[in-house]
Amino acid sequence: MTTLILPRPFRLNARARMADAKPLAAPALDDLPPVLHGRKRGPRPPILSYGFPVDEQKLKDMCAELFDYSPTSYGDAEMYVPDAAIWMTLDHMANTFNHKITFDLILFEERCQLMIAITNNYRMHRKREEIARKVAEFLQLPADEKPRWFLSEERWWWEGC
Repeated sequence: MTTLILPRPFRLNARARMADAKPLAAPALDDLPPVLHGRKRGPRPPILSYGFPVDEQKLKDMCAELFDYSPTSYGDAEMYVPDAAIWMTLDHMANTFNHKITFDLILFEERCQLMIAITNNYRMHRKREEIARKVAEFLQLPADEKPRWFLSEERWWWEGC
C-alpha cells in the first residue's frame, strides 16, 4: 500500500486554525491528489487554483495591444486605471474562450502572487486542459510551461476538522 505524503501546507492538521501563521509559500502540484478534491462534508481541503502565475505588467501590456488602453495612449495619464487594464484583459480571455476565467492570489515562491485561474479543486472543469492550452497560447507562455495547482491565498487552511 502506497502512502501519500503531502507537502506541509497541504496536510490535514486538526490543531491548525486560521490564527496560525499563514504559509509563505507552498509548492505547485502537477497533479491533484484525491484527498485534496473539494467536498461538502467532512474535512474540507484548502482551495487550490489551477492555472498559470502571471505578471501584472504583462496583462497591462496585453491590454494596451488589444484595446489601445495605456497611460500614454489614453490621453490623460491621471485618468488611466491600471487595475481596469488587468480586468479588461481577463474579460477578453473569458469571452474569447467562453469559459469563466478568474484571478487568484496564490502563495508561491515565498510571496503572494497573481495567477490566471482556470478552475479550482471545488469546481473541477472537465475541459480544463483544453482551456489551459488556449490560455497559455494567448499569454504567449513557453511551450513547456504547464498549468499547475497552487495554494490559494483566499483559503489556505483545512475546514471542518
